[in-house]
Amino acid sequence: MISHIVFALLSFSIFARATQAYISSFSTLQGFSLTGATSLQFGPDQRLCIAQVNGQIKALTVQRAAANSCQVTATETINLVRDIPNYDDDGARNPSLLKRQVT
Repeated sequence: MISHIVFALLSFSIFARATQAYISSFSTLQGFSLTGATSLQFGPDQRLCIAQVNGQIKALTVQRAAANSCQVTATETINLVRDIPNYDDDGARNPSLLKRQVT
């Protein structure tokens, strides 16, 4: 049920912001604000995982608050992808590249 609600909220956000390159916020998801989301997926633990353009992943515990309304009750920031070292095409580590993108 929550996945259908979040999908509806996400669909509305994408439609309302069709001119932007990425989803800028989940304004109808209570208790959470995010900039630069690139993808989302429910994990096996039923948390909503949201990948950000900067490489961070937010894992949200979401509960239904009322009809057409969800509340974030817990948030975890996962930096494992963001913190992977960058390498050049020849295999040499390149410490000057500090960003990772998740799509």
